[in-house]
Amino acid sequence: MRDTITIGTIGGSVSTVIFLVADWAIDAILGIKYTSSIEGTSSIYLNPDYIHTVAGYILGTVNTFLLGSTVGVLVAITLRIFGKDYYLLKGIGVALMWKMGTFGILAPIANITPNIKNEPQTMLLAMLNFFIMGIISSFIVKKYMKEDSSKYVANSQDSVSEPNDKSSPKKYYLSPSPARKNKETDKKVRLIKPIKLQ
Repeated sequence: MRDTITIGTIGGSVSTVIFLVADWAIDAILGIKYTSSIEGTSSIYLNPDYIHTVAGYILGTVNTFLLGSTVGVLVAITLRIFGKDYYLLKGIGVALMWKMGTFGILAPIANITPNIKNEPQTMLLAMLNFFIMGIISSFIVKKYMKEDSSKYVANSQDSVSEPNDKSSPKKYYLSPSPARKNKETDKKVRLIKPIKLQ
């Protein structure tokens, strides 16, 4: 797949499903109470009284997948521009920088879920989620994103040369391999008739 936006969206969506399942598993096994990403993203548009409603869960789920897709697209663009070497480190770095921009700058300015500053478990879990997003999305992008073939295609006018042009490629012909010589024909036997003296 050569489309950067599409493969980034797919990688980000898959990583979102994985970190949501991980959050639910941690909540079920360890019983940690935290503000989920669905609750946090739904509070962007809704007041606290409407977060735990059907509309709140729908908006929160859509916004959470939008968040993951954005991280995946940023990872895909990064790998497209800077190469796929050390792709896991690049994916984690992009995801954590996006976390810093959203949780550290945008959320305080917009006053989104200010209560999470009193919930260190929520912040640690959010960091784990962004780690998962960076790893999974970068792995999918690295595995399925193909190189852009357009940069390898030469201009047709430049690639065509005239028959008598000096720039036309030289043709080399291989000489035929020497035939195996038959030993009997190789040896030339000269028969000399004896001369009788009278």
